[in-house]
Amino acid sequence: IRSGAHYTQFQVWDFNCDGKAEIAVKTADGTTTHRSKDGTPGGLYENGHVGACSTAVLPSHRISAQYDYRNSAGYILSGPEYFTMFSGVDGSIIDTTNYIPARGNVSDWGDGYGNRVDRFLSATAYLNGSTPSAVFTRGYYTRATATAYSLRNVGGNKYKIQVDWTFDSNVSGRQYEGQGNHGISVNDVDFDGKDEIIFGALCIDHDGRPKYNTGLGHGDAMHVCDWVPSNPGLEVFRVGEHSNAKYQVEMYDANTGKILAGYYTGKDTGRGVAADIDPTALGAEFWASYGVNAGQARVYSSLSTLNNLIPLSQRSIPSSNFTLFWDGDLLSELQDHNFNASAYAPMGINIQKWNNETESVDTLLYTTQLHSSNGSKGNLGLVGDILGDWREEIIARSATDSNVVRIYSTTIQTDYVVPCLLEDRAYREGIGWQNVAYNQPANLSYLLSEGVETSRLKVEKTTATTAKLNFTAASDGKYGFAVDGYQIYRSKNNGRYELVATVMNDQLQLATNQSFTDNLGQTRGTVYEYIDRKLDKSTKYSYMIAAYVNGRSSYMSRAVDAVTANYESEEDYADGEYREVISYVDVNRFDFGINTADVENGWTGVTVN
Repeated sequence: IRSGAHYTQFQVWDFNCDGKAEIAVKTADGTTTHRSKDGTPGGLYENGHVGACSTAVLPSHRISAQYDYRNSAGYILSGPEYFTMFSGVDGSIIDTTNYIPARGNVSDWGDGYGNRVDRFLSATAYLNGSTPSAVFTRGYYTRATATAYSLRNVGGNKYKIQVDWTFDSNVSGRQYEGQGNHGISVNDVDFDGKDEIIFGALCIDHDGRPKYNTGLGHGDAMHVCDWVPSNPGLEVFRVGEHSNAKYQVEMYDANTGKILAGYYTGKDTGRGVAADIDPTALGAEFWASYGVNAGQARVYSSLSTLNNLIPLSQRSIPSSNFTLFWDGDLLSELQDHNFNASAYAPMGINIQKWNNETESVDTLLYTTQLHSSNGSKGNLGLVGDILGDWREEIIARSATDSNVVRIYSTTIQTDYVVPCLLEDRAYREGIGWQNVAYNQPANLSYLLSEGVETSRLKVEKTTATTAKLNFTAASDGKYGFAVDGYQIYRSKNNGRYELVATVMNDQLQLATNQSFTDNLGQTRGTVYEYIDRKLDKSTKYSYMIAAYVNGRSSYMSRAVDAVTANYESEEDYADGEYREVISYVDVNRFDFGINTADVENGWTGVTVN
């Protein structure tokens, strides 16, 4: 058995539905299980082995001449391969069968030296809609295969492994070769109650037959959820490795494979993420390590289409590693690591929040007490809602002792009450496949921030002393709270934002102009107005609006700038306020009885209210 992220996949699940988990893993000669007589390491004894040999013929002080299958380069290209289910209670072997498919001719998998033949993935799926199967794959660079195994009761407490189905691109067609990812996702994409296997560009139906293939080739990262509010069902966001593909960054319908949005980078695009990190636009956002034609990388709205990419950032993107729920709102946070590339060693773990206004990240947690794994990939051992309050914990190895794991939980309070994420089947299955190959986050079958959107804001009109703002209604989302009102924040000459008004719902004024269009398109719904008065003339003001939710300010809108006029008009006194004003008029007009001497002294006009 070759050790590493690509090779030794495992699934831990209750495969026989007795309320206790089993462990499913690829095995070989010499795979042994041990149990302790007294709960201590010293009390361990062998209670089972797979294949031809036990611990007795595998001494730890020297290499076995008979049972060492490695070649001179360290690859294992010969010897038997098995699939085994172990009891999670005592580690005993429930059953073993041959691993399907066998390696066969090594060169059939994409190279002649044995790298690509040993590329494995695994997941757990409810293929029949009611009981779980373990899905284990082999190959994705060229030949691609998958086998679904389950446990069948043969009487009493006896169970045998049965093969539910097999998929093989050699049988189904060469068009399915090279379409797998360094990862896998399990989702009920057609809502028939039965899970599909998203292998990458290829989707395998619950019965093992190909469902669709985008044909965009092999990729490294993939995220599945209801990312796009305008498209029914689930969507897949994926980045690809093939520089000659039509797109290297794409969002597509998870049920049909139809490309909804995407772009060409022309490069092996190894990093990309989809998550809702920006509340100013409906739905999720997506970004990748390269931009259009390998240019500036940007965050894009999931409302983008193939003909209209909607950028939400211009200068930068957040990290493209991992997402999680950490703070108290319904948006996603980001997990990454600090890495010493020259020493090829991890240095620390960080959790960050994207700030869409500054196009930068705010650090919520940084610790050097944890180390990431998988080299430059920077993965943790596991990220998941294991405590059940819906925010996710992180589990990783200690920086000082890799035999020790640390578990960190958020200390940030939240107003939101959300069911434990593990109650969602897609998320629970995602925890099962999360650390397969290149770790990817487990996503829900629904968008937790569905419907969250800040007000969209624009300056309708300015005078010397007023700014009229039009803004759309905000929403705290399907799983959030009702909006009770709006809070207006103002900055003067790029200074600090200050709260200038709280307008409750019963105080809102409808805008005269109910039409509202910005870079996200035309809005539907009500448009309100707010007039900010007693401003200084010839001055730049900036505004943001936050919904007032559950007694606090919610997400901030994007800022807009307003520059007041350098002269005053009657509109500046619409409230009836009396004031002496000097207004500037055309020097060639003497409408107010100004004589030549006044003009020579610098006066161009006098108006008295």
